[in-house]
Amino acid sequence: MIVAKLDNGIRVVIEKVPFFHSVSAGVWVKAGSRYETAQDNGISHFIEHMLFKGTEKRNARQIAAEIDNIGGVLNAFTAKECTCFYVHVMDEHLRIGIELLADMLRNSRLDEGEIKKEQGVVCEEISMVEDTPDDLVHELAASGFYGSNPLGQTILGTKERVNSFTAEDLRKYMRKRYTTGNIVLSIAGNVDEQVTLEMLREYFSEGIEQAPGSNDALETRPRGSQSTVFAVKDNEQMNMCMTFDGAGSRDEDFYPLTVFNGAFGGSMSSRLFQTVREQNGLTYSIYSYASSYNDCGAYSIYAGMSPGQTGRVLELIQQQTKLAFQNGLEGEELENAREQIKGSLILGTEGARPIMSRNGKMLLLQNRTEPVECIIKQLNAVTASDVERAVKRVFSGHCCCAFVGKEKFLPRDYKPEPV
Repeated sequence: MIVAKLDNGIRVVIEKVPFFHSVSAGVWVKAGSRYETAQDNGISHFIEHMLFKGTEKRNARQIAAEIDNIGGVLNAFTAKECTCFYVHVMDEHLRIGIELLADMLRNSRLDEGEIKKEQGVVCEEISMVEDTPDDLVHELAASGFYGSNPLGQTILGTKERVNSFTAEDLRKYMRKRYTTGNIVLSIAGNVDEQVTLEMLREYFSEGIEQAPGSNDALETRPRGSQSTVFAVKDNEQMNMCMTFDGAGSRDEDFYPLTVFNGAFGGSMSSRLFQTVREQNGLTYSIYSYASSYNDCGAYSIYAGMSPGQTGRVLELIQQQTKLAFQNGLEGEELENAREQIKGSLILGTEGARPIMSRNGKMLLLQNRTEPVECIIKQLNAVTASDVERAVKRVFSGHCCCAFVGKEKFLPRDYKPEPV
């Protein structure tokens, strides 16, 4: 693996995997909803869309055709802490993919006519989330849990804000966030590392605002004051998401909480799935998950059920959180959870794109890289007392419970009980 820096300050990580016949190349940018104000919420995601809409040398159709014609994949996504544009191509077409990414990043036209059309597209995307209760409830839970902190904002923004964006708004935001110090180039696959590094120097050394990485003043462990939030939707199920304080990606409890989640609600053999679904038949879907950011995190439990089953499901979840708080994990359950996480990690990173993603995101947000072997070592080091510490921290802290369902079934008198 090579970790380097271009003369203009862009960081680079290249990992050679010689037994692949493909390469993934990603441009990682420190731009996301966490860095947005209430006035420009959604602009990171909107810029992600606009970079596909034409450059000085290619229109939108030509961008799509160029990657299709070599059998590759060109895509992007926006998260709360980062945006990523990536290509996945046969190794012989790496130069085409890198040049295309550089052209989109450096030369996008941000045409006003295209902006108007894309505003309609993104508003449809917002409507799709609003019409999907099991997506909406997670957004609602984050908003209630984080309150006015930017982590409580949606990635997509609101229709009102999206429809207000102008080309100058986008350029102003890009001048602030799309700078050399806020960009990482990550490559993984069957490549010659030195040749690839020279290729990146060729295409990314000019045409990007040169500035050091942003020193964002982030509020550690942000927290809202609401304990219960609601959204009225005319759907047959009640959707619920219960969110607690979690662990950041650099936190000592990150790996203990990861292992705990495997046993608590992260699989079909987990406590929540077996108790609520298999033994009592109360839900089709129930699971838990951790959301980890650079300096803080959240731990959430989701369930979708018939409105009449809501009280019983909440009761069983409360029983399981109390049991976990009292006993944690130990013995065979701890070992099985650890092996499950290790297996998911290995299986989920055996490909050029997952390797590219792991390296790029970690270098962007933590300014380091970490081989899979190091992660496995840290998972193996997790003890029962580590899990106990993490669980007590999670379930003794603030909790916000979100519900999405019909008005007459919403449990408006529900308050999460302290463990």
